[in-house]
Amino acid sequence: MFTGEARRALLEFLRNLTPQILFLTLALMLGMKLDLTRVDLSGQGVANAAPFVMCLIVFFGATVANVSLFIDTAITSNAALDEQVAAIKKQDLKAWKRTSRLICAAWKHNKPVFFQLFLVLAIAETAMVAVFIAAIQGAVMSPFNHNG
Repeated sequence: MFTGEARRALLEFLRNLTPQILFLTLALMLGMKLDLTRVDLSGQGVANAAPFVMCLIVFFGATVANVSLFIDTAITSNAALDEQVAAIKKQDLKAWKRTSRLICAAWKHNKPVFFQLFLVLAIAETAMVAVFIAAIQGAVMSPFNHNG
């Protein structure tokens, strides 16, 4: 994880956390200004909620893209496993059965991938906690949220 291409994947993942913090902070700040006690589907209500919703969509999109790219680039494979994965994907299997066969093939042909996956998911989870803490703190401490 901390050598070769996985090192580059980790650093790229960490660099991409900043936009996630920014958009979650903006969404929280905009959300604090909304009246969430009732649903307002009028033009004005939609206009008031649109910036909040758009910031949340960008945040979730950036999060999914960043985590999936991190997983894709940090997890290594080998030729034997790649052949097995291609063969399994060609079969017409239901999702659960395909997933179980992929896991069995990974265990048989590349046991270190399970440690890599655990490490990648632990890093991603820790980073998401940090993103939420930074965004909440930024939104709460923002001078734009205080009535003066």
